[in-house]
This record gives sequence, structure tokens and C-alpha cells, in this order.
Amino acid sequence: MIISKVKSKIVLSVVCFFFMHMELAQSSLRLGGNTVSQVYEDAKVVALINAATDGRTNDVERLAAQGANVDGVGSDGTTPLIWALNARNAKGVEALLRAGANPNLATEKFRGLSPMALVSGGDSLELLELILRYGGDAKGTGLGREMKPLDRAAGQGRLQNVKLIVSAGADVNEHDEYGESAATTAAGRARFEVVAWLLEHNYSYDLNELAKTVEIRHVPPASEAQRWKNTVIDMLKARGVKFPAFIKKVP
Repeated sequence: MIISKVKSKIVLSVVCFFFMHMELAQSSLRLGGNTVSQVYEDAKVVALINAATDGRTNDVERLAAQGANVDGVGSDGTTPLIWALNARNAKGVEALLRAGANPNLATEKFRGLSPMALVSGGDSLELLELILRYGGDAKGTGLGREMKPLDRAAGQGRLQNVKLIVSAGADVNEHDEYGESAATTAAGRARFEVVAWLLEHNYSYDLNELAKTVEIRHVPPASEAQRWKNTVIDMLKARGVKFPAFIKKVP
């Protein structure tokens, strides 16, 4: 069980590092150090991606009508939607979605990260709303825990994303076989304001285990994070949880 958790965290760390590298290279149309033409052999798909990242919606529509694969997968596992999202071009993203691009397509080479999962942990509410409007799966059906939209939003402390994803159908109490959930993910990363919101919106799964995660996550004493941590502890106490959470109570 511990090994599985460690493996999951390693995978997530690799993905986060990869996307940090991507964001630094947006303006030069690179992902992971590669240009579009380096990962796609199909000239139509290359043209489609270039049009989408530039926001040339008419060209996206024309190229898609001419047979360019809107879900074409590059040698690195990326898709046209991933490129357009990375360029933060909402017009290009919507043009691809209108042309039928799948917002839930995840490839093994791209760490199982779908467009929906990508925007869930990002800082653009506009792009997240777009993806959801065109069929983004808020539940992350079939995805691993670290790629679930709600978990990604919670772990990054994107409270507005969390609210939107929950309103779109994500279950705040969903958890994996190890008991990990969006709330424990948020608590483990000191995103206590997210934990508080989840508790306010009916999170109730294994509150004693959540309390342990909250308790052991140390933050600077006078920080905003500590104030939110105190709020979460008070909320858990009001729900019957005893603190200190790690001390076994004698009957």
C-alpha cells in the first residue's frame, strides 16, 4: 500500500515537472522541448495545431473539414487540444472542440493526462469552463486518482476550479482503494481552504483519517494556511472528530 502511494506521488511529480517545462516554452510553440513538426508527421495536423494555437478559427474549421485529425496523437502522446490549451488560446481551443476534439482523451505516453485533467489544475477558469461546456468529464471516469479533475484542482489549491468541477458532477466523497480523496490531497498540500469548502459541501468520508493528514501537515504558525488549518480542525471537531488525531483514546 505504501509503495503504491509512493509510486503515485512519483508519477504526479514527473507530470508536474513536465508541465512546468511546457509553460516556460509557450511562446515558441514547444511542449517538453519539442516543436509541433517534431512530434507530428501529418502536415494537416501540424497546420491544424498551428492554426489553433494562433486562434485562427476559420483555418481550424477548414482544416478539420479537409480531414485533419482533431484528435491526432503525436509521438509524445500530445493532441491538438493539449497544444492549444498550453498556448492558452481560448478561441483555438473552442474551434477544436466545435470540430469534435475529445476533451477527455488521455494517452499513456502523456502520463494519462487528458485535456480535462490538465485545465483542472490550471489557473484559467475560462479554459476549464470551455472544456466542461463541450463534454469534459468532471468525474474523470477511468482515470487514475492523480489525474482526476477534482483531485488536480484540490491539490493545486484552485478553489474556483473545485467549485466548478463539483457543480459539473464530481463527487466530493470519491476515494480510491487506499482512502485517498480530493480532501486528503488538498490537506497533504496544505490547501486547507479547499478542505474547508469540501467539508462545507458534504465531504464526510473517513473524517478521522482526514484529521490525521491535517494534523501532521505543518505550516508557518502565523500564516494564512495555519488559520485555515485551525478552521478545518474546528470543523472536524464539530463533526465528532477527536484531536490529537494520532493519540488512541482510552475508553
